[in-house]
Amino acid sequence: MVQERDRERLEKERERLDKELERQRANAAELERDRQQQRANDAQATIEQLRDRLQQLGVDPDQI
Repeated sequence: MVQERDRERLEKERERLDKELERQRANAAELERDRQQQRANDAQATIEQLRDRLQQLGVDPDQI
């Protein structure tokens, strides 16, 4: 009887931990997508800044 309760308790704990692990994996994947998007946004901003600077210097960025 005690072993049965222990087994059930352990099974519930395992299920809870499995759900938590899955939640954390999903969160990590979302954070990675956010980081990739931020890197892309930063790269685009840098490109735009460089194009603007070239134009200020009188250089057509499309001719480079």
